[in-house]
Amino acid sequence: MNNVFTAINLQGLPPPNLIAPIAPEAELLEIRTEFAAKFPANHPIHAALALESEPVNKILEVLAYRYSLKVSEINRTARSLMLAYATNADLDHIGVTYYRVERKVLQLEDLTTNPVTPEILEDDSDYRDRLALSVEAETKAGSAGAYLFHALSASSQVFNATVHSPAPTEVDVYLSGQIEGDVLDQATKTVGVDQVAIDDVTRALTADDVRPMTDLVRVHSATAKAYEINAVIYIKAGISPQLILAQGLADLRAYLRTEFKPGRRIATSRIIGALDVNGVSRIELISPASDVLVDVSQVAHCTSYDITAVSSND
Repeated sequence: MNNVFTAINLQGLPPPNLIAPIAPEAELLEIRTEFAAKFPANHPIHAALALESEPVNKILEVLAYRYSLKVSEINRTARSLMLAYATNADLDHIGVTYYRVERKVLQLEDLTTNPVTPEILEDDSDYRDRLALSVEAETKAGSAGAYLFHALSASSQVFNATVHSPAPTEVDVYLSGQIEGDVLDQATKTVGVDQVAIDDVTRALTADDVRPMTDLVRVHSATAKAYEINAVIYIKAGISPQLILAQGLADLRAYLRTEFKPGRRIATSRIIGALDVNGVSRIELISPASDVLVDVSQVAHCTSYDITAVSSND
């Protein structure tokens, strides 16, 4: 079995032609030109169109604005029918109707607690990725993608997983736990999963209609490989360091979230790239000094960070 599974990159798809561009100013110009063409060259309407204050221009502006709103509404409707763009309830309907896969419940609602424990559902991004992966579950040959889909679907504790075949007919599956909150905050991350989750995933992966008869499947909780991020961001003069730092941290969190998976290295170049937002002069990455390398059973685990932004005249 191939140890490497490459999922479909939905974010990398080009925008569909069905999504029309919204350009109110260009639309107004076209409407005004087409409207003027309906009248002879010597008609007084042309003089009126040349004056911005004339009521006819206000009417045409309203038409262009209403047209843009309608195009925007059509675009939203079109996106709601596409896996790459659908969100919330629209995505739920796509998942159940076309993939027969429901959104995972990460935490059940409990009305007996004080305060009430809210229901927490799988977010759109994770659910969308799992839907794209679900077609792998149809294979009966024990593909890495099939094992991955069933592992992600078997337990609410599982955030991500890696499938590895150390030898023919042997399959090791390593599980990482859910990220609850800030990926940069070690208190909100569970690197591994408990025995209940391991048992749930094991049952799912060893079911007769999932596991090929010759496969020996072992399920493990991933372990952590700790690292810290320390950096100084130098901001161009005249730009608020706080705004730049906020954007840089948001991009860094997005990158670390995608790599919170067993076997995924943390690349220093990607850390610098995430922090290098518009307005940054340069970045001094103090740690990690080199890429954080992990084996297939480990998750790179950021235990602390210290990122400061200072103004620079460079």
